[in-house]
Amino acid sequence: MVALTATSAAYADDPKAEKDALALFEQSKVAYREGRFDEAIDLLKKAYAIHAEPVLLYNLARAYEGVGNFEEAIDAYERYLKDATEIADRPAIEQRVAGLRRSVDEKSRLARERDEAKRAQTARAAPAPAHEARQPSVLPWALAGVGGATAIAGGVLGILALGKHDDADAARSQVDARAAQDRAEGLGLGATVAFVAGGAIAGAGITWGIIDVLGAGSSAKSGQRRLYLVAGASFIGVRGALP
Repeated sequence: MVALTATSAAYADDPKAEKDALALFEQSKVAYREGRFDEAIDLLKKAYAIHAEPVLLYNLARAYEGVGNFEEAIDAYERYLKDATEIADRPAIEQRVAGLRRSVDEKSRLARERDEAKRAQTARAAPAPAHEARQPSVLPWALAGVGGATAIAGGVLGILALGKHDDADAARSQVDARAAQDRAEGLGLGATVAFVAGGAIAGAGITWGIIDVLGAGSSAKSGQRRLYLVAGASFIGVRGALP
């Protein structure tokens, strides 16, 4: 540390202030040599408040360096360079300030990189947002309704077929009986096809609807369920799969 030797004219008539500041300065030297930099900083700030001698700012800057507070060290050095009238090693101090600035900038850069790495790690570790639960579709129930209507139509055709069969029994001629019987058979075939197809479509729609209702609740965790209507020569069904 630099010795406190200069005396400003402002304090020439206040020997007590200069004496108190010198005593604090001597205590700060002991604290600095023993590595008690925080204590040295406190003593030097008190000394400067009593007797604003620029050399105290230089010693304060050295103490701030000791605790790694480079920002405050730079501020104290710059105040010293501004207030002191004669500084023999001014270029060396200016270079020291420039080196401290580089250290501060490098520290800030490393802190930013560390924060960015932490944010990226947190983002990777965060659970994926839950998908909003899907509402059941009305399509399967519409399909079931179409199947039910088709089955009902088949029932109506069956009733008409029975009526034509009765007409064939009551016909007065063989020709009329044959014609009525043909119509009865045609209606009966149509009734059978409509009833079977309608029942299959209705069953497929109901099955699809049940699977859709059950799958809607779990879609938030397992993804959307894909369902397919499968038709064959003698059946209609539903096939489901997860993506």
